[in-house]
Amino acid sequence: MTDGPPAAAGRDRSGDQLIVEGISKSFGGVRVLADVGFSVPVGGLSGLIGPNGAGKSTLFSVISGFQPGDAGRVGFAGRDLTGLSAVERVRAGMGRTFQVPRVFASLTVRQNLAAAAPGQAGEHLVDVFFRPGRIRRQEADIAARADEILGFLNLARVADTPAGGLSGGQRKLLELGRALMVRPRMILLDEPFAGVNPVLIDEIAVRIREIAAGGIGFLIVEHNLPSLSALVERMIVIDRGRLLAQGTPAEVLADPVVREAYMGGAV
Repeated sequence: MTDGPPAAAGRDRSGDQLIVEGISKSFGGVRVLADVGFSVPVGGLSGLIGPNGAGKSTLFSVISGFQPGDAGRVGFAGRDLTGLSAVERVRAGMGRTFQVPRVFASLTVRQNLAAAAPGQAGEHLVDVFFRPGRIRRQEADIAARADEILGFLNLARVADTPAGGLSGGQRKLLELGRALMVRPRMILLDEPFAGVNPVLIDEIAVRIREIAAGGIGFLIVEHNLPSLSALVERMIVIDRGRLLAQGTPAEVLADPVVREAYMGGAV
């Protein structure tokens, strides 16, 4: 039996949500996103789907602060995040993963998790010379958090293995673990099932459900529609940079407009 999900930052999340309003983005005069808007509740499981080139990756980058939008607003838990950097959005409670896991290949799995912890006192010379006790206490807290996540994600057996030697599925779990190290309240999850064998897909889905049950929200981009529809409660569809549909997976996948956007009617 694995450990329970790592605790989220302690606070009442009733009414908390990610709000995306009127997001537009162009590159070289080509409109990639046009007035996209929706909301995602904290503690909920929502999927973001669309055909190749629909604008999903760009939307993720704008929401997470890796790229600025040309227009629109991103709000989270009653706070306007528009104009904040990616680091500031992490501090506000928003974590994210990437389609291709960004691990430090030569560091161990445990070290990769520790490196993701934000605001480490040891990064500042003043603390190194004048507050060594603070650094020791923080390092102990980070180590305990990493051990908790290693157990929960069933990665303890490879904790001291260089991350470069992990399988694709294990790298996806490590990427999720790194997002959990920042104690988020919302995680933008980019293709967690891509390149992963079916057994690990099921394991990743179980972990995501348990994390969400602990009060952390998810917005998940994924091309594996059967696995995604079995996981999420709600789907948001964009096509050609515009919001196309939203609703339960059954409603969305039965929508003829959505079916037409996917391969001329076959979903």
